[in-house]
Amino acid sequence: KHFDLHCLDLPGFGRTTPPVGMTRQDVEDLSATQIVEMYSEFIERYCLTSGITQPLVVAHSAGAYYTMMWACTYRNASTLGGVFLVSLAGSLPTFNCWAAHIAVTFVLGVPQTYFRSLGRLGAFIFQPLIYGSSIRRYWMLVQASPHLMSVASKFTRTTLFSAIWLYPGLLHLLRACTTHSKIALIIGEHDVLASSLEAQLLSDLAATLKLSLPCFSVPGGGHAIFHHDQGRSIVSAITSAHAAVQDA
Repeated sequence: KHFDLHCLDLPGFGRTTPPVGMTRQDVEDLSATQIVEMYSEFIERYCLTSGITQPLVVAHSAGAYYTMMWACTYRNASTLGGVFLVSLAGSLPTFNCWAAHIAVTFVLGVPQTYFRSLGRLGAFIFQPLIYGSSIRRYWMLVQASPHLMSVASKFTRTTLFSAIWLYPGLLHLLRACTTHSKIALIIGEHDVLASSLEAQLLSDLAATLKLSLPCFSVPGGGHAIFHHDQGRSIVSAITSAHAAVQDA
């Protein structure tokens, strides 16, 4: 079977260009609920303008969170081909504290934590080693570093001993399962941000409520699951998930 492949990069997320008519500061000034509304509307508008009537969506981490909210708001069983939530973030209010410290320090750059200065220092030291050490590129990265805050950080509060997702999507996930029955979870065996234990808990909870939410584990995979095993494992998991939701 052949599929048309569309790769969406959420506007204003990370280094991605902000939405038309908005600056990066405009995006960072949005509240968490406004961000969810913006991305849900963006996904739906893209589907409509592209003529996609029954999208089959694969989304990762925070992107899976936004996609779950979109499906719950805009789609029903007849207008959705399936949703595969890979390494879903934000379904439950808490997550791995150690992993969150690493994420907010070196990836998200969340400004409300005391790790901010350490994160900037780490970025200055490690970015040249990762991206190349030419003086020009190094200076470009240094200049960009204060503006790399992912909008996902609006949803988190991290302290030394706790990591909290402020707007857990559990009820939205269960509501989406009630409406669609074409949703599946895919998780890496060694994912520390969205653990396999959490994914299985969500699947079992749905089963208890007589809802369909199959869960597929990628052996040896972490949070960057698409890079594991040169992508072969995630392709296999998506294929299995697709067969499962079509039978639902």
